[in-house]
Amino acid sequence: MHWLLAARRNRPQPPLPPPHLLPLEEQSVAVNQTGIAQPAIFSASYALAKRLEHLGIKPQRMVGHSVGEFVAACLAGVFSLEDALRLISFRASHMQSLPAGTMVAVRIKEEQLLPKL
Repeated sequence: MHWLLAARRNRPQPPLPPPHLLPLEEQSVAVNQTGIAQPAIFSASYALAKRLEHLGIKPQRMVGHSVGEFVAACLAGVFSLEDALRLISFRASHMQSLPAGTMVAVRIKEEQLLPKL
């Protein structure tokens, strides 16, 4: 959880207002911010899964990526919905407070990469 360690070094920004309370022209910008996007993705994914469950479609196994992992864990009973929402909120606000960065995919073996770092 490197994001957690990084977040402890930086003070989190104040929470963002819910997008529907922002002026219309700012709403599309707000939803692209991690602090708003992650809780929204979690909520929509969880709601969809519960709707499918209500219709009788129940998974035998679950897997997710990023926020989806939290949804799958919550649905599997690893933690309660309330705890999941707290965790996603914490994660999103702290990730939002980190400086902007980039990602890169490196398609070589670890042994080849380590000497170059």
